[in-house]
Amino acid sequence: LLIRIGIAVILVVLVIGWVVDSRRRKVDEAMAVQGRVSDALMAEPEIGWTVTPLARVPLRPGSPIVLELRGSVRSPEARDAAVRTALRILADHPHPVSFEDRLWVDSAPVRLAA
Repeated sequence: LLIRIGIAVILVVLVIGWVVDSRRRKVDEAMAVQGRVSDALMAEPEIGWTVTPLARVPLRPGSPIVLELRGSVRSPEARDAAVRTALRILADHPHPVSFEDRLWVDSAPVRLAA
């Protein structure tokens, strides 16, 4: 009886370790995708620092990473450029990534503090 309990405990620990390791790898992958998209967006002069990519890992195993683009842009053309840039980076990713566009066009001039 004690041997069966010991084997069951070891199996539970192994499964928990596998789940935690799998989740950690997925979070690392999400942060890498977020960094690549962020770098590509900062290189685009019409987009600048107003667009922020946010990568999330859903709790359900097997679900794709979700990348959101958040922020405001000055024109519809800048919005299209940001989306195109992000989708170009995601197309090179080996695993599926879900994309959500949460950008809005704000044509008000940006005022900087003096």
